[in-house]
Amino acid sequence: MAAAEPLEDGNVLQSFWGLASTDDKERIDSARDLLTALSNKQEEIGEEAVAPDIRYSLQRLVRGLASGRKRARQGFFVALTELLAMCEEVTVEEVLKLVDTHLQPHKGIRGTEEKGVYFGRFFALSAIFLSGRLTLEEEVLEVTRQFGAIAAKKSFMSEMCAVAIGNLVENARFHSNGGGDLRLEVVREGWGGVGEGWLGCTPERLYLVLRLDKILRGESWWAELIRSKWSDADYDIITSSQLDSVASILEASCGSRSGLHSVWPRVIDVVRDTPLFHQFWQKIVEETLLSSTHKKQLVALNVLESLIMPTITEYEVAVVFSAGIVRRILNNAASPSSPLHASIQKLLTTVSSADKPVDTRVALFVHIQYRSGGRFDALTKTETTRRLLSSLDRGGVDRLISKLEEIFRSPEILSVHYDSDDPLSEPHMVQTWVGDQFLAIVKNKSLPKSSNSLLDVAKLLLCHAHYSSSSDQLQIAAVEPQVQRLCSTRLMGVLAELCTLTTPTKPTKKGEGEERKRQRQPGRMEETGWHYLVSLVLYAQQLPSHPLQNKALAAWEYVGSVLSEMEERGDGGLQLEESAFQLLFAAVGLELLRDPQSATETVEDLRQCYEDMKQEMVKQAKPQTNETPRKKKAEEKKEEDDESESSAGWVEVLVDLLLGLESRQSQLWRSVVEQVFRGIVHRITPGAVQLIANVLRPQKKEELMEKEGESEEERRRRRRRRVGQKKKLILNSEKT
Repeated sequence: MAAAEPLEDGNVLQSFWGLASTDDKERIDSARDLLTALSNKQEEIGEEAVAPDIRYSLQRLVRGLASGRKRARQGFFVALTELLAMCEEVTVEEVLKLVDTHLQPHKGIRGTEEKGVYFGRFFALSAIFLSGRLTLEEEVLEVTRQFGAIAAKKSFMSEMCAVAIGNLVENARFHSNGGGDLRLEVVREGWGGVGEGWLGCTPERLYLVLRLDKILRGESWWAELIRSKWSDADYDIITSSQLDSVASILEASCGSRSGLHSVWPRVIDVVRDTPLFHQFWQKIVEETLLSSTHKKQLVALNVLESLIMPTITEYEVAVVFSAGIVRRILNNAASPSSPLHASIQKLLTTVSSADKPVDTRVALFVHIQYRSGGRFDALTKTETTRRLLSSLDRGGVDRLISKLEEIFRSPEILSVHYDSDDPLSEPHMVQTWVGDQFLAIVKNKSLPKSSNSLLDVAKLLLCHAHYSSSSDQLQIAAVEPQVQRLCSTRLMGVLAELCTLTTPTKPTKKGEGEERKRQRQPGRMEETGWHYLVSLVLYAQQLPSHPLQNKALAAWEYVGSVLSEMEERGDGGLQLEESAFQLLFAAVGLELLRDPQSATETVEDLRQCYEDMKQEMVKQAKPQTNETPRKKKAEEKKEEDDESESSAGWVEVLVDLLLGLESRQSQLWRSVVEQVFRGIVHRITPGAVQLIANVLRPQKKEELMEKEGESEEERRRRRRRRVGQKKKLILNSEKT
C-alpha cells in the first residue's frame, strides 16, 4: 500500500486527538465521529476504490497502536477494529503490510519503544481477528504465526498471545470455514509446544492445551495428541500423578503479572467437582503457595476470592477453609500494614455476602468459627460471622442447629485429613466447641429459631450428659467424661435461657392489647419458655437406660406421673398454683439426673406440699348452697380464715424450699424460682413473708456461721417440723 497523503479535513484530524483521551466517553465519541466521517468519504467515491481518507486513517491508526501516550493504544485499537469491519474494500493483506511497515522492530530500538512496537503488533493482529475479516486459510495461518512469534520474542506477552490463539481457534466462522486440518495447522503454527506435552511445560502452554481440549475434544487428531503427550492412560490431562508438575507450573505463573494468570481459571474448571479437587487444593494452595512468599499467598487468596467463592459449594467450604488459610486470615486481617490485609478484607466481604445457598452460608459459619475457636470476628476485627448469622431466616437457623448436631455425633466430618495434627481436630475439642455454639445460638435473641430445633438441642445435651452411650435405641455417640460434664453444664445454661423466652403476644386488632391487660389475672404466670423444661423431662421419662435406682427411681417415676397427668389436662385445665408446681416438678426431675440423692429428698418435700395444695383446692371447690346474705357473708369469712390457716403449712414450706433453691449458683434455678413465685404470690402468708424477710435482713456473724453449718438434712427436718406444727394448729382450730 502506497503512503497516503495527509488529510485536509479538520474534523477527521481532530478525531485522532480525541482517541488518546483518558476519558472513556470522549474516546468513544471521537471514534464514532471518525468512522462517520470516513463512511461519508467512502460513499462519495463508491465501491470501486478505497477513499484516500481511509488509507490515511489506516496508517495513522496502525502507527498509533505503538504509542504509549495516555490511552492512545485503546482508542486507536477500537477505531481500527470498527473501521476494518465497516470497510470491506480494505483487505487483510493490506493491513498486514502496514503492520510490517510501521510496527517492525529495527536495529537499535530498545526499551519502552521496542515494547510499544510489540504491543502495537499484537493489537493490530487482534483488531484484524475481532473485525471478523479473518476467513482465508493463509491469512489465518499468518496471523497465528505472528502471535506465536511475538510470544517467543517477548515472554511478558506470551500469556496474551496464548489467549489470542485460543480465541482464534474458538471462533465460530473460522470453524465452519477451515475444518479440523486447518485447526491442526493453527495449533502447530501458533504454539508448537502443545505437541511436546509436560516436558518443559509453561503456564501459557498448559492454559492453551486445557482451553483447546474443550474445543477440540471431538477431533481424533487432538485425542491422539492428548493420549500420547499429556495423559497417562485415560483422556484426562490433569491427574493425581501430574499434580507435582501442575504445582510447579502454577507457582511459576505467580510472577507473570499482578493479577491471576489465565491458566488458573482453566485448571480450577478442570479439577472442580471431581475427587481430585481436595488433593489439588492441599498440594498446590496449602503446601505450595500459602507456605511461600507474600506474593504467592496473595495469589492463593485471589484464587479463593475470585474463582472459588462466587460459586462455592458446601463440600468445597470444608476443603478450602482449612486450618492453614484461616490461620493466614486471622494473622493478617486486623493489621492494615500487612501485605495481605486488602485481599483478606475483600475475601471476607465475599464470604459474608447473603447471595449464597443456605447450606453454603451455614458451612462457612461453622468452619471459620470452628477453626478460629469461636472468636473469628474478635480476632479479625470484622463482622463476618455476625453477617452470616443475620442472613439466616428461621429455616436457616434450624439448618445450622441440625448441622451442629450432626457434627457433635460425628466430629470427624468437620476435620479434613490433612488437619490431623491440629489439636482442634480432636473429637472432644470439636464436641466442646459445638456445645458452646449451642449455648451462643440460644442466647442470641435476634436469631429466629423454631421451638422444635431448640428442644432438639436440649434433648441432645440431655442424652449425652446423663445417659449411657451403650444404648442402641438412643444412638448416643460415645463421648469422653469431660464432654459429658460439658453437656451437663451447657444443658443448664440452655434451659436457663429457654425459661426466660416469652411467647409473643402482639395484639392483632386495635385496642386488643389493652383488653388483654384488663383480662389478665393478678399474679398470673406469663407464657414463658418453661414449657421446654416440662417437655424435656417428659421426653426423658420415655428414654431407656436411665441411671436412677431405688428411692431416686421411685421419685423419678412419681415426677413423671404428676407431669403426665398435668400435661393431659393441658394449660387451660390447670390452676395457677398447679402451673407453678408443674414447673417446679420438672426442674426437680431434671435435678434427679444430676444429683439423685439430694433431689430425691426435695421431691419428697415437694410431694407433701403438692398433696396439701390439692386437698385445699378440693375443699374450695364444694358446691354453693342457698343461704341468706348475712349467713353467707359469715360463712365466707370463716372459709377465708380456714383457707388462710390451711394454706399456711404448704405455702411456707414451699417458700422455704424456694429460698433454698434460689441460693444455688444457677441461672436456671433462679429463673425457675422467679416463675414459681409468680404462681403462688397470691397465696403468700405472713409466715412466708417473715421467711423472706429473714433472708433479706442483715444477720449477725454468729447467725451466719450457724446457718452455714446447717446441713441439707437439718433444713428438711426444720421444714417438716413447721408443717407438723401448722397442721396441729389447723386441727385444733377445727375442733374449736
